[in-house]
Amino acid sequence: MKHLLKIFLMLLVSTAIYLSCSDSSNPGMPLPFGDDFSYPLKVGNKWSYDREWSNFNFRPDSAGTDFPFTDTTLYTKAEVFVDREEILMDSIITSVVITKDIENSMNFTSSHFYQNTDDGLFILAYDRGGSSISYPKMISNFTDDILIGSLESFQRISSLHGILSSVNKIISDTLRYEDPPVQSFKYPFKQDQEWTYRNDYFIINKKVIGTEKVELPAGSFDCWKVQWIYDFANTGFNFGNITLYDYISSKGLIKRTLHIKDARISDINNPDGGGLVDSKEEIVLTGINF
Repeated sequence: MKHLLKIFLMLLVSTAIYLSCSDSSNPGMPLPFGDDFSYPLKVGNKWSYDREWSNFNFRPDSAGTDFPFTDTTLYTKAEVFVDREEILMDSIITSVVITKDIENSMNFTSSHFYQNTDDGLFILAYDRGGSSISYPKMISNFTDDILIGSLESFQRISSLHGILSSVNKIISDTLRYEDPPVQSFKYPFKQDQEWTYRNDYFIINKKVIGTEKVELPAGSFDCWKVQWIYDFANTGFNFGNITLYDYISSKGLIKRTLHIKDARISDINNPDGGGLVDSKEEIVLTGINF
């Protein structure tokens, strides 16, 4: 009997240890990384991505509308790399991450200044850079300052990420501070953890909703699934219904999926809009050098 009790206690302890190292939302799957994780921002780290963006299911406001729209799909590639460390405000060491969005021979480049702390990953400043292509202003239900006509840009740096809404200090013609800094991720990652990403023109929260194994040609990755939660109340605009998820592994962003339903679409000839449209986006990792 004592021998059986000893075996039972050992199994109980083993089970407790196993459960503490797995995700309750996905039993049996180990946690993607430990509490000591910080986003991999070593100089030289590089990620390559494929991106597919589609606009579809256009519904005009009336049968007689002359608003022109056809279903479209855009394929792009992107390279994201940690270029260097740079000191901001005389004392803050940041990692400069450069994103280059590539469509055939045309590209758009932007820089973001990140800092890892014990509490999370923060964006301190950014440089919108320049583009060799002028993307059409297809969906303008955000104000011009919020959208900048770049729904097709890889990082959507001035649309759904809310950039410019909290910026109030310009360092130069291009470099702009986030004031206060924007918390991209909260450390350590934990199930059901939620934090505010932006809270000014509109509210964006992020929430860790579980774990998922992502299988790609680039590899198999155990990821935390992070949901973006939007609150457009009192903005006066029809932003549509947005579902956005990031999949984060120990190697960084592995996949992003976005679905926008019932967004109002407009152009220069139809500033008040000509109907509703759905959009979807998928960004997947295709290569990594570390």
